[in-house]
Amino acid sequence: MGFGSKVTGVTLSREQMAWAVEHNAHPNIEYRFQDYREVTGEFDRIYSVGMFEHVGRNSYNHFFDKCYELLADDGIMLIHTMGWARRGPWNHNAFVNKYIFPGGEMPTMSHMTMEYSDRWHMEDWHSFGKSYVMTLRCWLERIRDWKADSGVKH
Repeated sequence: MGFGSKVTGVTLSREQMAWAVEHNAHPNIEYRFQDYREVTGEFDRIYSVGMFEHVGRNSYNHFFDKCYELLADDGIMLIHTMGWARRGPWNHNAFVNKYIFPGGEMPTMSHMTMEYSDRWHMEDWHSFGKSYVMTLRCWLERIRDWKADSGVKH
């Protein structure tokens, strides 16, 4: 932990929390098994990593309101999410919904940005679509290698 920072991690996954505590224990890190809607306090930075897809478009407004409530006046928020980097109607991709992210709603750029109101200023937007394909291929290759090495058949 650099510069005396204190970090609070929030998750709804007991497995994720157990792994984080085991592998990243530090006196300046607090892990909470807690819904983001129940978090209180003030934070200089909010990083939402791989969580926004779980919020659902009907709750975007509440999500941004809660983050605004938690963020210091000069604070910064970063959202890392999978989504559709295009404008237009909601994309209900059957393959993604069935095999990649069942139960999730991947936001479109237009749906995400129109919900955060005038209180927010988007500083930057990155789309890593082409490089993400490479990431998925590497994951698949490593899973196949692991299965071959471990003798797992399915």
